[in-house]
Amino acid sequence: MIAGLVCIYVLVRCLHLELFVTTDEPFWLGRSANFYRALVQGDLAHTYQMAHPGVLTMWAGTIAYFWAFPDYAQEISRNLDYVYGIGAVLRELHQDPLHILIVARIVKILVQAVFFGISLSLLQRLFTRPVMVISGLLMALDPFVSGMASLLHVDGLFAISSFAAILAMAAAARSRPDEMAPWIIAGVLAACAWMTRATGLVLVTILGGMVLVQVASQIRKKAHPSLRPALESPAFAIMLWLTGAMATSLLLLPALWVDPFGTMQQMWDWSINAATEGHERPTFFLGEIHQGDPGVWFYPVTLLWRLTPVSIAGFLLFLTMGPVAYRRRWLTPEFLKSLAILVAFAVVYAGAMTFGAKKFDRYILPVYPIVSVLAAVGIVLVARWIRYRLPGRDRMILPAIAAIFIVGQAVSLIGALPYRLDYFNPMLGGLDSARHHVQVGWGEGGKEVIAFVVEDADGRDVTVQTSSATPMFSYFATPNIHFDDFGLGTPAGWYETHYFITGIQEWQRDLSPSYHVMQAYDPTFEVTIEDVPFFKVYTPSTLPLPDHLRTQTGCTAILGDTLQLMQIIGRDGTIDLYWLTIDESPGQLEVSVTLTAPASPTIDMPVMTTRWTVPASGYMSRSTISDPRTAPSPPLTEYTMIIQVRNPATGELLPVNPGTSAASSDGFTTHSDCYDAE
Repeated sequence: MIAGLVCIYVLVRCLHLELFVTTDEPFWLGRSANFYRALVQGDLAHTYQMAHPGVLTMWAGTIAYFWAFPDYAQEISRNLDYVYGIGAVLRELHQDPLHILIVARIVKILVQAVFFGISLSLLQRLFTRPVMVISGLLMALDPFVSGMASLLHVDGLFAISSFAAILAMAAAARSRPDEMAPWIIAGVLAACAWMTRATGLVLVTILGGMVLVQVASQIRKKAHPSLRPALESPAFAIMLWLTGAMATSLLLLPALWVDPFGTMQQMWDWSINAATEGHERPTFFLGEIHQGDPGVWFYPVTLLWRLTPVSIAGFLLFLTMGPVAYRRRWLTPEFLKSLAILVAFAVVYAGAMTFGAKKFDRYILPVYPIVSVLAAVGIVLVARWIRYRLPGRDRMILPAIAAIFIVGQAVSLIGALPYRLDYFNPMLGGLDSARHHVQVGWGEGGKEVIAFVVEDADGRDVTVQTSSATPMFSYFATPNIHFDDFGLGTPAGWYETHYFITGIQEWQRDLSPSYHVMQAYDPTFEVTIEDVPFFKVYTPSTLPLPDHLRTQTGCTAILGDTLQLMQIIGRDGTIDLYWLTIDESPGQLEVSVTLTAPASPTIDMPVMTTRWTVPASGYMSRSTISDPRTAPSPPLTEYTMIIQVRNPATGELLPVNPGTSAASSDGFTTHSDCYDAE
């Protein structure tokens, strides 16, 4: 039975791994690359990558590199500083970053499956087989939990490893005083949890509480008339637990071998800063944008949004039937003790996370498996109550009730496919309502966005700007798709941007000033999930220039009633001039540019001439000339640029309107501080 549940767990989490890349996964793929290289090269200090510390996640990524690209450590001379750029690095090495990411995800899912199997075994021992089966299926089929567990990230792995750790502590508490293995195993699992996410250290608090309860119980029962004998057995258990935990921590993170105190200090400093300062970017919660802590109601509210109706109904059954079962003594003291340990962990962990200023719904993920256990207990108890009321039908009652709940959970999962991260409680209005109250979207739909860009570009080299994390889009792009982040705040930036992509979190959290500008235009393409827009694609280079970018400055010049020179950019071997059509297009024009170096005015520079087609009024165009300078010429900013524009059909020069540029019958002269170098 346990093997079957583990298979279901794995299969559900392996669904649709190729469809999207979340914002943080390139980060973890890059960290894993650094971890792998540090191990292979013996640079153990650099196996520490971040305070999370995410060690088991990086081990999963390391195994993926060893399997899919073992030569990575030899191909790269040093660890990456910008880990988000791992995709570009892998492509330069002729590797598919999406393939390596999917392999890493699968390895991580298999690691999680080990913890899930351990948890099921402990559940069966601590509670009953029906509780184990029902809670196991509720966990395996939970859409949000399974979606998070499918990612190369820390939270899904931390949820199941901390669940296994707290179950192991409950099992150790029920072991005989002469048994050492249960406490050592519990310590090993606890270390796996906090080496995945440092917040797992809350397990130490639970251990301390368990010891205090045991000591108080022994004194109350007068099993030990004084305090010292009462402490001897718990002290030995703590020593065993800590031995297993510390040995595992050292084994998992080689940086602790060479710099234990420095590594732990970095972890502590970062964690304290995150807890007190909050996220560096604002959080969207209950329809408002919060800079810093969104408040104490964040986790209760997000739990209601993310839990399925089945989990909530089962939990309510537990609250209803628990007192009945207690009064009728349907639950053994050992059962109640184990249940109390799980509940204590959920309450303490949720409380500790509430005090932290940095909050995301995924941070409370360790509570979800415990809710599943409580829901399973509630289902079992209501079945027993019905059997008590309807004797003679006891064989079918529990399977029938359990089947209803399991099918309901499966329906929630199927309804959320393929994007399980976008599951929100339908009792509260689902995704359509959730977007007005909590943050949604973490990269889902990114593949569809890039598929549109690739098809629309039709092989042309195009530039894409985004308001989201660019690396996640690049995993689906073809070589002709070039990502940049020069912004839309200049005329040249507007013209050079073939596609601008913005995502739902950016407009929820007001992270993109460019998005506000784009609201004056209709998107060229949208990705919707359940009829909710998740990504919008705009094509600035084909759209009229916004009014706020048309303002004349000391670097602009108006030619007759036709053109306005907006910007000049010197590039590698070319000089680009950006024009705004301000009246009816004359069709083609010809521009001539002469460079003069003030320091050497006698040096003759060739006149560079080119023609370009002028678009309709309000639109931008660009004329490009070859840069006549040769090495070792001074920088372009040391030159004066004389520009002439003529109508090739008539041969007449376009007159230059009086303004800040030096105008003459021969054209006009620009100021050197008007040139942008790229």
